[in-house]
Amino acid sequence: KFLRLVSVFTHTDGTVVTFQYSFMQLSALIFLFSLFYLLRPANSIRTSLLLFFIFNPAILYMSNYISADSLFIGFSFLWLTSLLWIISQPTPGQGIAQAILLLICFTLRYNALYYPIIAAVAILLSKYRWYGKVAGIGLSFLLVAFSIRYTSGKMKELSGQIQFSPFG
Repeated sequence: KFLRLVSVFTHTDGTVVTFQYSFMQLSALIFLFSLFYLLRPANSIRTSLLLFFIFNPAILYMSNYISADSLFIGFSFLWLTSLLWIISQPTPGQGIAQAILLLICFTLRYNALYYPIIAAVAILLSKYRWYGKVAGIGLSFLLVAFSIRYTSGKMKELSGQIQFSPFG
């Protein structure tokens, strides 16, 4: 769907690579600056992390492929950023944003199957009231469960069998 969206505007692969690189780099920097703001590490650690994120060749390498990996990594950075904010300064909107980002990550790569467990730990560590924690954890698991159900239903239409193979 991402490639279809890009193809509406252009057919060059350089545009896709540039967008993937920019998105992954921007997501990593948002994560990093949130980390700096919330944890206030020493200047030497800030400088080291900033240099690592800016000059990391893995980001350039991953962006050079036409695949969902760079989008998954970028959205995972945004999801981790939302978890940092939930732990330190939670608001109801952050819980919803976290769940939507989790769903996007899960849609891109089934490796995000473990993300609801990580989100549950972060939400339990947050300052949400008990009903906010239950709602946040429930929403995360519910969205992933609906996605699995939807995918299984589509596979039944194609193959005649209900199946979901995240690691197949």
